[in-house]
Amino acid sequence: MENNKHQKHHKGEGKNDSNIKLCDLPIDIHHKILSNLPTKEAIGTCVLSKSWLNKWKGINVIDLEESDEPNKRQQFVDFVEKLLVACNTSSLKKFSLLFEVGDETPRLNAWLAVFVNPMIEELSLKLDRVEEPLVLPQHFFTSETLTKFELSMQQVISLPPSTISFKNLVTLTLKNVIFPSNYYTARFFLGLPSLKEITLIDCNWKNAGYIIICCSSLQTVFIREWKDEEEDDENHNNEEEDHDDQNNHGKIAIYATKLLTFLYDGDMINDYSLIFTTMVTNATIEVHQHHNKKLCACYFMFKLFTALCNVAKLSLTYFAVEALGDQIQILNENLLSFNNLVEFRVVSYSSITNFSSQGLHIILQHSPILEEIEFDGGLVLDENGGDDINPLPACFETHVKIITIYGFQGSEEELNAIKFLLKIGQVLEIIYIFTYEFDFDYPGGPEKLEMLYEQMLGFPKASIDCEIALQ
Repeated sequence: MENNKHQKHHKGEGKNDSNIKLCDLPIDIHHKILSNLPTKEAIGTCVLSKSWLNKWKGINVIDLEESDEPNKRQQFVDFVEKLLVACNTSSLKKFSLLFEVGDETPRLNAWLAVFVNPMIEELSLKLDRVEEPLVLPQHFFTSETLTKFELSMQQVISLPPSTISFKNLVTLTLKNVIFPSNYYTARFFLGLPSLKEITLIDCNWKNAGYIIICCSSLQTVFIREWKDEEEDDENHNNEEEDHDDQNNHGKIAIYATKLLTFLYDGDMINDYSLIFTTMVTNATIEVHQHHNKKLCACYFMFKLFTALCNVAKLSLTYFAVEALGDQIQILNENLLSFNNLVEFRVVSYSSITNFSSQGLHIILQHSPILEEIEFDGGLVLDENGGDDINPLPACFETHVKIITIYGFQGSEEELNAIKFLLKIGQVLEIIYIFTYEFDFDYPGGPEKLEMLYEQMLGFPKASIDCEIALQ
């Protein structure tokens, strides 16, 4: 009997221990929980009880996003104004704001003076229609706690004449930012000793001229810069405007001895150089055609190529590959071998990749241990196009095991390309062929695709065990 009572008492104690109430947790835990909620929901907890009335004021994360509905703009502004007064911003570690500024720049500057405290760790500002210079607090530019900074605005970034030092900034994202003069821009990039990742999207470098980004810790660079197509259509025939545009672009040299990943996606609006970047193992260069000239593309590509000789993964647009082919003699004389390249991808947008392309041929010739090749957007070869590929790239005899083709439509030129690859791939293990669903989505389409597959299975193969996988 005593044992039973003891057991019941013991169970009761366990039950009481497991029923700890939220209100019994330490205040620091409350703040951590509330900081992980959306800001408005965290503030909404003030109605739970009297004890919760002011707990939200200690949150260290604030995320503010203006509604797309114009009639709610004033409501958003009033909400932020009240938040400024009520919240303890001195403990804020992360602050993000999405706001269409318009004529509210003075008000925005006043907000930032309070929200961006000296201990801020992450700051994200996504701003539209910034009509006047944005002013960040002076202490922000010497922050020792900031680790992540994102700024999106089509306006000149206002930098102080005094010291700029982001001692612990690791991740930097700048979108649509207009850089000031060379002096201020250079000082900004000199103050990033711990930077590991930088993203530059549609930034304007014309005021900055020639800039050196020297970051010994930098590991990842992503650059995207697209021309305004409507504006470009109006101006590309005007030689004088083209000449002015060429003289006004920025020139950016990136010194990064620890750089591992480099990605460029754009229209060659600015001039980039990579210096002491021999550790790069993953590179993507998507240069687009539009109104760009192949000669300019060749110069642009060749400069980057000389700094990417140790890549293991490489992705290029077919326009970039073709541009390289236009200067075949220079490439043969100066291009180093890609002795570590094992994965190569070609992306086609406006035209399908031709396997007899001189640019493609020279890259394959300089890639002795290449194992995987991907043709995104299709692959073609004229009936006798293989005769122009001489000598054959050695990698097809010793290393190429996997070939992937996206966008197969069933043309004779595509079949020629597949037939030729099977003929030269002596260690080839598999060819993956992907079709777009709509290309064979018609009466008789699936039957035609099956017939094409049977035809491919009958092609002679240098590697007897090679599979053809039609997806």
